[in-house]
Amino acid sequence: WYDAPYQFNRLVNCSDYEDNSTMLLNCWRNVPVDVIVTAQASEQMSNNWLNIPYSPTVETEWLSDQPTWALGRDPTPPFMTGTNNGEFYSFIDTSLPATFEAAYLGLAAIVGTSITDTVFEFYGETS
Repeated sequence: WYDAPYQFNRLVNCSDYEDNSTMLLNCWRNVPVDVIVTAQASEQMSNNWLNIPYSPTVETEWLSDQPTWALGRDPTPPFMTGTNNGEFYSFIDTSLPATFEAAYLGLAAIVGTSITDTVFEFYGETS
């Protein structure tokens, strides 16, 4: 997770208005739909994170940093985690095969094989 809002603004030519929310909103409203869709699907938006560009808004009074970065700090801040049933399928390309190998290689490409092995072992996934 990273700077998706800034990347999006750059891709739709609205980055000149980031300091003025009224002008930024007006810029977004004037961006053609095909430009928005192209920007959302771009490599710059995915940042090599499983092609998922969406992340929480940070540097606010409620959330000072990306949660995934904060969890790597010592001491680990208090946190709660959870999912909605099937929510993940809204964000992935379901035309791709869902295999053990694909999941393993995808996670290993992000966090390395040692951590991937640990995660898969913890959840009892072996094939």
